[in-house]
Amino acid sequence: MKVLIYAINSQYIHSALAPWCLSKAIEENCTDVQCKILEGTVNGSVKKHIDALNREEFDLIGFCTYIWNIELVDELCKFVKRTKKSVTVLGGPEVSYNIEEHLKKEYVDYIISGEGEIPFSKLCKGEDIAKIEGLSYKQNGQIVIKEPFVSSKMRNLPYTSKYFESLNGRIAYIETSRGCPNRCSYCLSGRCGGVKFFDLEESKENILLLANSGTKTVKFVDRTFNASKKRANEIFKFIIENYGKNLPQGVCFHFEIDGSLIDESTIEILKEAPLGAIQLEIGIQSFNAETLKAINRKNSIERLVKNIRELIKFGTIHIHVDLIVGLPYEDMKSLEESFNRAYFLNANMLQLGFLKILHGSDMKKMAEVGYEYSKRAPY
Repeated sequence: MKVLIYAINSQYIHSALAPWCLSKAIEENCTDVQCKILEGTVNGSVKKHIDALNREEFDLIGFCTYIWNIELVDELCKFVKRTKKSVTVLGGPEVSYNIEEHLKKEYVDYIISGEGEIPFSKLCKGEDIAKIEGLSYKQNGQIVIKEPFVSSKMRNLPYTSKYFESLNGRIAYIETSRGCPNRCSYCLSGRCGGVKFFDLEESKENILLLANSGTKTVKFVDRTFNASKKRANEIFKFIIENYGKNLPQGVCFHFEIDGSLIDESTIEILKEAPLGAIQLEIGIQSFNAETLKAINRKNSIERLVKNIRELIKFGTIHIHVDLIVGLPYEDMKSLEESFNRAYFLNANMLQLGFLKILHGSDMKKMAEVGYEYSKRAPY
């Protein structure tokens, strides 16, 4: 069995972690399965992607799908089914919660929802599809839909020599946890249970590996990095103490955090951060209390603002704050108030994003009444 995992990133500077996690699971669980990973970007023409696929031989192809690549993936699946006659497998957030819509297409064979490593490796191994958790399929003209798979075991991350050769100095990604303690209505991160943590010492080893790989940015993909304050503090402290020593100067570590969870112990640690070592992305989303309640954001705005101001005062940490346009109960006047309040925090960056009505989000259900939005990605 020859398996190709084709990753389509939004830009060249971004790398893909998911395909390597899938590949490692195949390596650990399958015999007689050859797995290859190719990466491209959405900026390449359809012809360029087709040319790349034409150069490969494979029995099964897997695509990781997101809002930025789903339409391109659709075109490539049509091509693969028409010319290669290969099995097509889709996974990722863009197909995990609208499975029937995609399995109705004759050129899509399987969809994996939830954590993909175990289901994908079992499929490649040839196990009974009816018994593979998280794997949805077609049988006798009927669509069989499974719930997203959530593993009870955290797997080792795939930082092999092949991975680093592929990384080639691009942004490097690391998970030290999976899942999210929050259930914000516009987001999917809290859909699959609570938070699970990778081994702390193994995470530190991976930080060292990635920081010394030639990259300039190591981005933590933990959805709420400081869900465990004690653990977050330990990693912050590890980076600060090793920066300019075991961790090369000039590498930036990016974290997405809940600013309202920061306490005095975290402030004291981050106060010692060297200039440029740490970047914090903090979601405010809105300052409208009615809006925050509607989207299930339970953090204290007063504490959040106080903590952001404290971090900005250090002058050594890049602070990036986010607002979302289009949330419930936020009209133009409310948005102006949120924008002005966020702007005058004087963070290094204020990102004004637009609400996406994602499949599987609570916002999708809310949007069926009273929302106008594009039915095509990115919604």
